[in-house]
Parts: sequence; structure tokens; C-alpha cells
Amino acid sequence: MKHNRYATEREKDFEQLLNRYKLALKVRCATWCRGNTERAKDAYQDILAELWQQMDSWRPDMSRKEESLWVLNVARRVLRSNYGKKKYKVVLCNDVEVFEKNINIEVCNRELIDELKTHLDDKNRMVVENILQGFTINDMAMMYGIEQKAMEKRRHRAIQKLTEKYNELYKK
Repeated sequence: MKHNRYATEREKDFEQLLNRYKLALKVRCATWCRGNTERAKDAYQDILAELWQQMDSWRPDMSRKEESLWVLNVARRVLRSNYGKKKYKVVLCNDVEVFEKNINIEVCNRELIDELKTHLDDKNRMVVENILQGFTINDMAMMYGIEQKAMEKRRHRAIQKLTEKYNELYKK
């Protein structure tokens, strides 16, 4: 009996969530699928299914901003995993120049990096943001007050964590 009550509350929460984000999700699907309505409908259904499965990680006390980010991240993962565009290749590597070039090639890549950064701790998130802003190893070492070699290791670890999170979320 307790399980049925939880399922009903969950269904109610899910319905309210859909009421808030249905239009935004449909627009995102239509845009992602470039107007192919059948493909957009399939993408929307896949997103709904994934949102339902992820409802255990949704919290009723989330702010609207947190909730919106949560919904958007689920939608992005579904769209990239199931409806990914082959031409968008994301390269996460330890060569800063290649990393920075790749970020600037497609807006999609920057969105992905922004999403992945949310999964990093504050220290690694700041290092990645500094890389994206174009700071050199020397600049970052001075900002953090550490040796250049230590900064290189910190940069390497931050990019490695970003790569691990990408593989965890998208390389199923």
C-alpha cells in the first residue's frame, strides 16, 4: 500500500514537472531534430521516459533554477546519446590548445562542457573555467599561488575528471 501512495505522489510530481517544461522540451526536440516532427516526437518520448526514470534524483525542494537545470541536463543527455549529431565530435584531452580549439568550434561543445562542469568540485570547475577563458599555465599558477609543475598536474587532473564524467554519462 505504501508503494502505491509513493507512485501516486511521484506521478503527481512528474505531471507538475511536465506542465512546467513541456513546451521547452518540445521546442528543444524540434530544434535538435531540425523540424523532423516524427523524430522530434520520438525524442520527446525518450526524454519523458528518462525523466520518469530519473525522478528519484528530483527533489521537491529544488529551486526553479536547479529544477530547470536538472530537466535540461536530462534532455541534453538523451538527445546527445540517442539523437546525436555525428559531426559534433567532443575531444577532451590534456593538450590545452586542442581543448580550447575544440570548445570554440561548435556551440554544442561549450554547452557540453558547461554541463559536465556542474559535476566537478569547485577546484576543478575553476581550473576548467580558467582554461576556457584562455589563461596560460603560468597565469593560473600565479593566480593560485603554486608552482608551474603543480598547476600542470592540477590542469591535467581537472581535464581527466571532465573526461571521466563525460564517459560515465555518454559512453554507456
